[in-house]
Amino acid sequence: MRNGMSLVVAVSTFVIGLGFISTACAQENPQPKSLPPNLLSEPHPFGVHDMVRMERVGTPLPSPNGKWIVFSVRAWDAEANKASTNLWLVSTDGGAPRQLTSAKYKSDNSPAWSPDSHTVAFISNRSGSSQIWTIATDGGEASQLTTFPVDAENFRWSPTGSFLAFSAEVYPDADMKTTAERDKAKADNPVKATKFNRLFIRHWDAWEDGKRSHIFVLPVKEDKSKGWQTAGEPRDLMKGIDADCPTKP
Repeated sequence: MRNGMSLVVAVSTFVIGLGFISTACAQENPQPKSLPPNLLSEPHPFGVHDMVRMERVGTPLPSPNGKWIVFSVRAWDAEANKASTNLWLVSTDGGAPRQLTSAKYKSDNSPAWSPDSHTVAFISNRSGSSQIWTIATDGGEASQLTTFPVDAENFRWSPTGSFLAFSAEVYPDADMKTTAERDKAKADNPVKATKFNRLFIRHWDAWEDGKRSHIFVLPVKEDKSKGWQTAGEPRDLMKGIDADCPTKP
């Protein structure tokens, strides 16, 4: 008992000593305070305001003809406390970059070039869900290409321009429409309890809900007056397969 009391006293003394040392160090080396937004233009130590106001540039993607590079830029609006992600275009000859899309408080990301380098397709949540949109590189407004009942992700344009491949979260035995109906029924159900009968039940910070990431292929065509249009229904290349593609981290 006497040895246990001695240990407690020793640990307490050590912790208290650390507190005195930390306090002394803080007094000798005080941390710089973050400046208010109106003073950020003046020379100052790098702080949290600088961090959140920095524009973040996404992965650059060169066009097939090698003349252009498209990339995304994420910017935060301090007054509204909201972020906007838009696409920018820059010539490979070193010209000044120009903004290609101008969605406010929305996200335009994951650009992909058409084979002729005249159109950029991208994923956007402008319509409330993540869908595929297109925009011509010579200007104009973006046009929504897909209206799927679920979110589209990870899309690629085929070398011939006739197809778009993308991934979507669906139940292995269901199509996108049935998946959306099941999700709505689950959301409307007042009972939120979930029963698991196999592993895994959780992936990082999300509970498993039975859906899988499947690869779909969508036929598309270019209309000279209307631009790019869908030319058929999306086809699930992994119908019935209880697996993810691309695989989750």
